[in-house]
Amino acid sequence: MITLNVNSLVNAEIFWKELGLEEEVALNEAVITRPQTITMTIPYIDEVRDKVIELGLATSEIVPTANDKFMFSFVAPEENTVIIIGDWVCQPYTSEKRAEFFHNIKHVDYVRKYEQLTTLTEGEYLLFGRLTCPWTRYFARQLPEIWDKKIYFIDTEYTDFDTELASLREKY
Repeated sequence: MITLNVNSLVNAEIFWKELGLEEEVALNEAVITRPQTITMTIPYIDEVRDKVIELGLATSEIVPTANDKFMFSFVAPEENTVIIIGDWVCQPYTSEKRAEFFHNIKHVDYVRKYEQLTTLTEGEYLLFGRLTCPWTRYFARQLPEIWDKKIYFIDTEYTDFDTELASLREKY
């Protein structure tokens, strides 16, 4: 947890709660003579950056760090500079991201006939997702850790056109 000096504890609590980072920052009400710079690492930076932008604060671009993470910065209302580091789920889609996705799901079984789902047993995994979904691509990066398990994949790209798929997604 990072301690941050603020002029108004009430306003700062509202701000950090709005960002969903109230558990990351300990606030100390004190007269601020000069702004602080704080850095925090969180799992995903996308949602926080979107909230900062919604609050009307300027942000830097998201840039890579030396350890395969990403970061951006912004100036908080009390002129404190905040640097956020974490994974960027919604990275621009590239051919490399496509290749990485297919590598990560190479040991899964594609479900084409939904009735085969009635035979799933404990210890088997079912992944609903699509190549164009950044969250699916991010989750797929973890699949190599469980390649020894039985994993089924249902491509949800055409849920709008496939009523059976839509009801299946609703069920599971």
